[in-house]
This record gives sequence, structure tokens and C-alpha cells, in this order.
Amino acid sequence: MASVSLARDTLCCPICLELLSEPVTVPCGHSFCRACIGRHWEVQQRGAGGCSCPSCRRSFEPRPWLGTSTLLAQIVRSLAQASPPAAGPGDVPCDSCPRQQPLKAERSCLQCQASFCHSHLQPHRQSPAFRHHRLALPLRDLSLRRCPTHGKPLESYCRTEGRCVCWVCALQEHREHQVSTVEEEAARRQKLIMQRKRELEEHLQSTANEIGKWIENIDCIKEITSKSKGTVSICLSTRTNLQNRPCSGHQTD
Repeated sequence: MASVSLARDTLCCPICLELLSEPVTVPCGHSFCRACIGRHWEVQQRGAGGCSCPSCRRSFEPRPWLGTSTLLAQIVRSLAQASPPAAGPGDVPCDSCPRQQPLKAERSCLQCQASFCHSHLQPHRQSPAFRHHRLALPLRDLSLRRCPTHGKPLESYCRTEGRCVCWVCALQEHREHQVSTVEEEAARRQKLIMQRKRELEEHLQSTANEIGKWIENIDCIKEITSKSKGTVSICLSTRTNLQNRPCSGHQTD
């Protein structure tokens, strides 16, 4: 059971967090659902950007052609047919399974505020009624993601107070504040992180250039010092020889 659980976690698409569907592998080695990586690159190219890997941020130019990984597809199909694992002591149990023997939750729904195993998760994957529900990796602290006042999911972010709020709070106590969705705030912070990363990389490169110049100056100073020592040694040696040479211009009787 542990090996099945581990395989299921490692064969999930990093974008949709579901088991890989028509798995493709990008040139950097990371794998995604064909539809997920296609949509990701379309959004990037509409923003006048190039194609990059969502996992490691490596850029590709031009957009690479991707063939379905038949081996990964076979492994995923075999895994989907395997028996689902029961919830262990450290696992998040399915909230829809019998309490006596719940299966291990595969995803948590932030809208339903509940976790579901593979079987009980199928309505979220297949029914249009759940298409706007946000799924995440199994979460044990779902109660902390619910508004303590109104019991609603914390789907909004108040930038004025710097905390997550529910839609009722956003319309009432925070109506005069600067409020956005959690996704918008996450995208904004990700953009700030990438900008800060670029600034740090430029600063590091500038520092490395300055260090290189100082090293060149030190080497130049060492070379000049070495030559000066050699010149001084020759001068001292010549002076000593002249002082020790006997004078031939005077003769004694």
C-alpha cells in the first residue's frame, strides 16, 4: 500500500495535481498532462513571453514539440486500477468514507472544506457542478481555512490588513479595504518574488564583476611589486660590488 501511495503522489501533474493524463515530458525532464502544459504555454505566449517549465522555470525557444510518454501512460493506467490505500496514522482520511475504515484522501476541496479519496473525488472531476471548486493536496487543517465568524472558505485576501477573509467579510467589514482573490494575491507575490530574484541575480553578477576587477588589480600590484623587488636587489648588488672594488688610481711606494 505504501508503494502504491508513493507512486500515486509522484505521478501527479504539478499543474492540476491529478494523475497524469496523456503524460508528456518537457526537455528539462519534468512531466505534465498534455492539456495542462499546453494551456500553460498558451497563456505565457499570449503575454509575449517564451515557454518555460512550471517546475524549474527553464526557458525553451522555440516551443518544443512534445510526444506522449507511452511508458508513463502505462504506469498511470496501472496505478489507476490498483486498490486505493487505507488511511494510516499520518495520513489525511477521506471524509466521505465510513469512519471505521476510511481510505486515504487524495485531494482536499477548499470549497467543500472536506477531503476525498479517489472514488469519492470523482464527482469533483466529472460533474460540471464542481468545476469551480478548488482542489489541493490533502490538508489536515481545513478548519483553519474557514472563516471563524461566518464559516465560509477564506477565498479573498485583504491587502490593507494583510490576511485572508471570506466573501462575507469582504463585503462587510472590509468593503473599504483593498481586497483581491487569493489567486490574484498569489500571482502578485509570485511576480514580486521573480522580480526580486532577478534583482538579486543582477546584484550578484555586479558583485562578481567587481571582485574580478579587484583580483586583477591585486595580481597587477603583485607583479609590479615583484619587478620592483628585483630592480632594487640588482641596484643593491651593484652598489655593494662597487664599494668593495679596490681603487687602482693610487699607488703606494
